[in-house]
Amino acid sequence: MKSSIFDQGLNKLNKLNRNGILVLSIIVLLGLIHLSFPFSGDQALFTVGASKINQGGVLYRDFWDLKQPGIYWFYFLAGKFFGFNEIGIHTFEILYFLMFSIVLSNTLKHYYKYSITSSFVPILTVGIYYASAGAWHLTQLEALVGFPIFLTIWFIYQSSKSEIYDNKLLFLSGFTAGIVLLFKLLFLPIVLSFWAVAILDAVTRKKQIFINVLLNIVIPISIGISIPLLISIFYFARLDVLNLLYQTYIEYPPRILREIPHAEVGRLFQGIRWFVTRYASIVLLGSIGIYVLERV
Repeated sequence: MKSSIFDQGLNKLNKLNRNGILVLSIIVLLGLIHLSFPFSGDQALFTVGASKINQGGVLYRDFWDLKQPGIYWFYFLAGKFFGFNEIGIHTFEILYFLMFSIVLSNTLKHYYKYSITSSFVPILTVGIYYASAGAWHLTQLEALVGFPIFLTIWFIYQSSKSEIYDNKLLFLSGFTAGIVLLFKLLFLPIVLSFWAVAILDAVTRKKQIFINVLLNIVIPISIGISIPLLISIFYFARLDVLNLLYQTYIEYPPRILREIPHAEVGRLFQGIRWFVTRYASIVLLGSIGIYVLERV
């Protein structure tokens, strides 16, 4: 009897492993198809900046851009390991999304009723990204930041499972959110919304006192989010470019917004059309899933 149960478990594990390997192989294949895609303006700019850093240059002093440093550090690591060119950067991106795929499969293993379902999540996330991305979209920070954003959500979700939110998981949620902000400060409202839901859940569902919830949740998150940001600030302070950092993030954006022409409404409709044509099937599947979940 015990042997039979063991064999069933082993067969199930082998099936999960086979499915996982199949999915990762598909991700790699999709990535390799895009390996030699040429850079567009943004990717070329990031590569030039990363190459400058590799040669001893300092971001914002020897090479200036309005963006936060996270994307340049990503390209710097990619170039350092695989070369400052299309193939090198795209190779690093494939490995990055492979890691994301493995994390997705393992963290969501117990989220679904059937654990085998989690093996195919990367196809509907990373796979869809590669299937719909053109040369302009590859290795853009909006796609790369999905990994730390997911971890920010997952840590806060895991923490919410206990009666009192787990401080270690809250800290990790804040830490990964700090990495998100190193890519783009404008993503702050997104991560704040995750924590706002956690606070609301603790007050309404768990019937905890509001002020206690704020202290228990906000403090560990604040400590976590501050670490990547403080390390970054310390790094730029040592290079004596904090003044340039302040000008880049605080002074220049309002000036630039006043001077550049406003985008036409047509661009909004172009973006909506692009999204619908590439993601209509996923939106439909997601809508069906929400409907079924509400009915169960």
